[in-house]
Parts: sequence; C-alpha cells; structure tokens
Amino acid sequence: MKRALSLLFVAACSSEAATSAPAPSGVITALAPDVSEVACAVDDDARDLEEHACLHATSGPFAEVVATVPASAPAISRPHTAYRVDIRGDERWVSFQAQDAGTHVFFSTPPARLAIRRADGAAVAPSCEGAVSDVCVELEHQVQASFGARETVYVAVFGDTPTKLVVEHL
Repeated sequence: MKRALSLLFVAACSSEAATSAPAPSGVITALAPDVSEVACAVDDDARDLEEHACLHATSGPFAEVVATVPASAPAISRPHTAYRVDIRGDERWVSFQAQDAGTHVFFSTPPARLAIRRADGAAVAPSCEGAVSDVCVELEHQVQASFGARETVYVAVFGDTPTKLVVEHL
C-alpha cells in the first residue's frame, strides 16, 4: 500500500522574496539520518522562537507543493508562508534557501527524521535535535542546522505519517 506523507513548512522570516532553487550539482541520496540526538538548549530565546513558529504553524498563510527528486525540488523559502508538502514514495525532497547566515530550526509534529544536503550533495550535520518545550502542542520535535546566507539546501523527510514542519532562523 502506498501512503502519501504530508508536511507543513513555514519559511524563515525575512522581507526578501523567494527565488527558485538551483538544481544540485552532485548526486543526492536520501539515506535515513543517524538516529543519535544531541539535545537542544531550552532558554528564553528558544521558547520565544517556538512561540513564533507555533503562530505560523496555526495561522499561515499556506501554500501547497509536491516533493520531488532533488533536481526539481520545489522551493519552500517564501517568508511567513506555511507549506503543505505532499510526499509520494521516494520523491521526498524540497529545497530551502536561507535568507540569512546562521542556525535554522526545523520544528515538526510528529517527530520527523531529516536528511539535509547541500547543493553538491554533502550532508549537513545537525547541531542538535530533540524535543521541543511545552510552549506549543502543535510542534513536538526540532532539528537545528547552520547554513550560509542565500545558501540553498535540500531536505528529505523520513516518516510514515503526515508531518507538520516549520522552519525558522534562530
């Protein structure tokens, strides 16, 4: 039986308009990421970001895209937009372009394992991963990773149930 996996992404806040992502130059494989976790710190700034992400997860605006192979992965980078992403089979890729350099947080419910790749196919190691505080019942899990300004990355999501995902700049 073939299941569709739905995701909801919210692009990091920025006043810049999104552009379409360039095609990756190397082979990008969707190997399931390592399941070991390094817990993320929970302080006042982290709680404020979780509250902000929760607002986007519940109020939109919303857009729909269908995940594909990396070479044609749809961009999910329009600021303040919640993306609902349909995933079918092995075509589970979307692209995200960081507007600013620094750490970005991928919040999800239910907890989602992510594989993040640069345009050349190199893996991006998360700086931390783990549970979200109790600030928002809409979001349970987070993965943090750092990107350069205007850098495009490709994200594969692993799981067998619909997932809500919100991306914010830390």
